[in-house]
Amino acid sequence: KSKNNEPRSIPICDALLTALLDLRNNAKSEYVFTTQEGKPYKYPSGWKRAWATALRKSGIGKCRFHDLRHTFASNLIVAQKEDYITVKSLTGHKDTKMLQRYSHTSEEYKRKAISKLGNSLNLDTMDTYMDTNHKNKAPVAIT
Repeated sequence: KSKNNEPRSIPICDALLTALLDLRNNAKSEYVFTTQEGKPYKYPSGWKRAWATALRKSGIGKCRFHDLRHTFASNLIVAQKEDYITVKSLTGHKDTKMLQRYSHTSEEYKRKAISKLGNSLNLDTMDTYMDTNHKNKAPVAIT
């Protein structure tokens, strides 16, 4: 159940399923994230300490756990080109406005998008384009 007590189903990929099954086979507990004794972390102090340790050992600098939600949404929308409706369902957002706050693009992806568009244009056969940068003026064809 979500924080709003609404059920939500989120499929997992085969690699994650394999990793979770491996954890279960070697587990000291029914929980996924546990202390070395197999007990669940006490919230919030134990969880925060474990998160800080994981960041330090991985070499990742500053990262809040919630940042993973931003990364998840951005990767699906920007890198994987998934549609907003699917990603909204996976992230549990009620509307796309909130989802848009989570899905950030980068200058690199903007350049790639424009490059794709530019590559699809045949500029040899195009003899005019519209200049629409002038406010309150009719577009001017430049040849």
